[in-house]
Amino acid sequence: MDFSLFSDRVKNISPSSRIYNLSGSSRALFLALQDKPFIMIEHTEETAEELYKDILFFRSVLNASRITPRNILFLPEPNGTESCGHRAEVIYNFKEGDSIITSKDALNAKVWSHEELKDNVLQLKAPFEMSRDVLEQKLLNLGYKRVSIVVEHAEFSRRGWLFDIFPSTHESPFRVEFFGDTIDKIRTFDINTQKSVKDAGEFVILPASEPLEGTDIFSMAGDIDYFFSDSIHPPYAFPEGAIMLSKFSFSKAPPHPPLGKGGTQGAEGEEIDAGLLSLEGHGIYHNERKSIYELPHAIKKISRENRIIIVVSSTGQAERIKDILMNGDIVAPVIEKEEISEYKGSISLTIGELSLGFFLSAAVSSFSSANPPECGGDSFSSANPPERGPGRADIRRGLLILTEKEIFGERPAFRSIKKSKVSELLVSLDDLTAGDFIVHKDHGIGKFAGLVKQTVEGYEGDLMVLEYSGGDRLYLPLYAIEKIKKYHAEEGVLPKTDRLGGKTWQRTKERVRKKIREMAEKLLRLYAEREVSKGFVFSGDTELHKEFDDFFHYDETPDQVRAIEEIKSDMETVGDPPGWKRPMDRLLCGDVGYGKTEVAMRAAFKAVYDAKQVAVLVPTTLLCEQHYRTFKQRFSAFPVTIDYLSRFKSRHEQSGTIKEVVSGDVDILIGTHTLLRKDMSFHNLGLLVIDEEHRFGVAQKEKIKGLKRGVDVLTLTATPIPRTLNMALSGIRGMSLIETPPEERLAVRSIVTGLNEQTVKDAIEREMERGGQTYFVHNRIKDIGKIFDYVKRVVPEARVAVAHGQMHERELETVMKRFIDAEIDVLVSTAIIGSGLDIPSANTIIINRADRMGLADLYQLKGRVGRSNVRAYAYFLVPGEDIITDEAKKRLQAIQDMNYLGAGFRLAMKDLEIRGTGNMLGPEQSGHIHAVGFDMYVDMLENSVAELRGIKTEEEIDPRISLRVSAFIPDEFIEDITLRLSIYRKIASARNDEVLNALIDEIKDRFGRLPAEVQNLFDVMRLKIMARRLKITDAEEVSGNIRIIFSKDTKVEAENILGLRDAVGDRIRFLPEGFEIKARNLEESSLRLAWSETYKLIRGILERLLAEEPKPPLTPS
Repeated sequence: MDFSLFSDRVKNISPSSRIYNLSGSSRALFLALQDKPFIMIEHTEETAEELYKDILFFRSVLNASRITPRNILFLPEPNGTESCGHRAEVIYNFKEGDSIITSKDALNAKVWSHEELKDNVLQLKAPFEMSRDVLEQKLLNLGYKRVSIVVEHAEFSRRGWLFDIFPSTHESPFRVEFFGDTIDKIRTFDINTQKSVKDAGEFVILPASEPLEGTDIFSMAGDIDYFFSDSIHPPYAFPEGAIMLSKFSFSKAPPHPPLGKGGTQGAEGEEIDAGLLSLEGHGIYHNERKSIYELPHAIKKISRENRIIIVVSSTGQAERIKDILMNGDIVAPVIEKEEISEYKGSISLTIGELSLGFFLSAAVSSFSSANPPECGGDSFSSANPPERGPGRADIRRGLLILTEKEIFGERPAFRSIKKSKVSELLVSLDDLTAGDFIVHKDHGIGKFAGLVKQTVEGYEGDLMVLEYSGGDRLYLPLYAIEKIKKYHAEEGVLPKTDRLGGKTWQRTKERVRKKIREMAEKLLRLYAEREVSKGFVFSGDTELHKEFDDFFHYDETPDQVRAIEEIKSDMETVGDPPGWKRPMDRLLCGDVGYGKTEVAMRAAFKAVYDAKQVAVLVPTTLLCEQHYRTFKQRFSAFPVTIDYLSRFKSRHEQSGTIKEVVSGDVDILIGTHTLLRKDMSFHNLGLLVIDEEHRFGVAQKEKIKGLKRGVDVLTLTATPIPRTLNMALSGIRGMSLIETPPEERLAVRSIVTGLNEQTVKDAIEREMERGGQTYFVHNRIKDIGKIFDYVKRVVPEARVAVAHGQMHERELETVMKRFIDAEIDVLVSTAIIGSGLDIPSANTIIINRADRMGLADLYQLKGRVGRSNVRAYAYFLVPGEDIITDEAKKRLQAIQDMNYLGAGFRLAMKDLEIRGTGNMLGPEQSGHIHAVGFDMYVDMLENSVAELRGIKTEEEIDPRISLRVSAFIPDEFIEDITLRLSIYRKIASARNDEVLNALIDEIKDRFGRLPAEVQNLFDVMRLKIMARRLKITDAEEVSGNIRIIFSKDTKVEAENILGLRDAVGDRIRFLPEGFEIKARNLEESSLRLAWSETYKLIRGILERLLAEEPKPPLTPS
């Protein structure tokens, strides 16, 4: 591939020149061709990073001999510890001859000087002499934060002989193990499981903070060229001689002042046209075609005199486009990008990451500002102008590079997810702290007061202190921690504590159990009615189904794949009697943007393929509009007719649509409650998709029931449903959960600040400057007009509108539609606005008086922005610290670090899950959840459902082990109380030796060699596991004797207990409920058995009894 026709036009450029018509990703090609090192300054960090990736692509494509061996580095903006580490890494790696891509804000911030950085770099390797105290102090000096569990960059923990460190510049954290004052071993570990992964020899730790003084990048650069984007507007001081790179033609370019460092006049340079042509009007762009199958015709026409390279993101996408081109008799091989310059064919595909395509024409030569083109975007030499068609560029011999963006249109950009399995860690973290309310299975609601050490006859153990009404206290051994759960209800609900030994708790449990049973019976009746309806058996997937699936631009998440499989199975499966198929009734749950709509569209395609109609019922006109656009775009390549019914259509238009639905001319109909009209009927309805059913009224829900008869139903909800509830209702209603986002978007930058004009002005103007929109949330309707006036005064050039729940419905819809269509810059609204809507162009949200809102509400509002590939900002405006409450301060602290592993995220998600339960089971259930706590409520529901379905559930025995042994986790082994409780809970929940052995390995890996007390704790748990299987209620040591008491439900035969005499002789004494074994030949003064003897004796007896347990009968073959 010869780029000389491009490079010849833009070589030997004078300082202060301006290069125009660098459309698409051609600026990246221009920079990749530079022989001299440079600094390129972009307007934003996002566009700088995109340009950086494009340059890397072209460096791979270009012949290696054309590129001077040097690095191109990306310098991010200072934003938290991770980006500070990456900024330090750029300086650490920077050497003479290297180039930098950055943004104007990143460039303005001070960086480390090489001299400073040398003194602030820590290199660790094994073996290496260094004391643990010295390492801790060095980490603190580098800006690292000491925590109990390392999950984020720039964190470290210290536990005995182990350090966990997550360097700000590494993908994985490291575990450093000491032997005395020597680093003995280094290995990486997984933040999700906290388990070691592999050995590592050494690693470098760079500062996780910005320098106190620092220097600027210009002083380090030396002899270097400077380029800047035309999107940077004055005032901005560029280095003298900086060259502007513009994507615009001359006629469209924004005006720029004379350039020079400090705003001084720079030397006058040239104005150079890079000569790239517009592709509009040739059927390449997605919006110029009716169908994707028209693309081959456009490609064939252009390829007659041009080389075409199509850059795609994945192998799967390459195969899809190959198949599309093959339908037009075009053979396009997939060529490695490193080899594509050698390929001689006219059309090829390559896999890589490129933001946009461009067209490079051989018919254009360069010229200066003395000879500008007459027509922007289609620039030719005035000496030899080519003939033109009306309004379109003539395509001569040249190079056309296309990306998925031109072919398929704009699509949300995501980054790879770094923490996708957080649920593993969330389950193991029970953030129980002193003062938290708890629910004890037998004694009810109390307060956790802390842990205390108790010493009995020289033996130590940890006890949980639980406080109840009237000052009563319960001391709970930690091996019985499973009896308690943290009390969960919506934020702000404070439960009443019970009295120890009182009857209130038992009465409360009984009342709630009765109500839950009534609700479960109602649910069972409701779904039993659907069981007797006969549904349509949909056919299995064909090649056409696969083709539809393949047109999805992204890789499905495991949750999406599972949900799709479950839904398709429901639609296809034939049950009993043979040939009978019950209609599907499945709930699909996932946050906005998690891919629910795609899953629903797969089901819709399946229905339409079998000549069935699909109705999509939504609660609002705006959601109807959004779904209609989404469905139309997704089905554009297939012969499927999609229409909608809402108030956005006139009565006459609605009547026409209904006629087409009745006649079967419409395959998929999307609509609001208009679908429930009396005169509405379907030709052949096969699938009903309901979005947020809980938002419909009672009368509408009754009509929905009529629509459901004999039809497969898929209900969508964006309010999360806890997995525990899914398990509890299994067998009644099918549920599919999408818990992980497709890929992690750019993080939303959270700023907690006071209300001041400059902050608001800067936030809105920055968003407008990049073509985006802003939400300004003010949650009080009575003075929302004052906020509207305030915003208009602060940013007079902004188009501002107001929206709130008390507006007339049509007026509200009109405003929101204008916002969706980007006709409004700032929407001043209450908190209800935007829920469920996905508006990628709105990427700044300003929340006034954030201290008055709940954590879940703040979490949902923050989730309104950050849905595209640009950095999103969330401003939480609060009054002075002396005015807001302590609770509000904690809430705002939580919202600032509301990442997947933050406490704030967990609290918000729990609150939302409880709301979701109320939405699904009915608001009257909220009172019952408050009475017993959410976790206990779900347990009760699970038991009621199982009982009603005839599944026998046995109450599990919880043996009391009271033996003379120090069995606990010492404070110095695991210092953090929350982490210690988490480990106690893991140990107590183990149900077999395999799990216990795995836990021992994990604890050794994470905390080091087990102290004797922890080893004893595992011994006690092994005895408890065996005792549970044998239904032993008590195992205790009394005056040197071991007493074992059985439950009346035990399966152990009396003859097996009597047979123990053969093992221990006359030392055994039989009791009505069990037996007692005397200590062997011990004097009265030394009645205590050594623990090793006690453990060996009891384990031997229990193993013997287990070995004699009756085996289940073999089933006949």
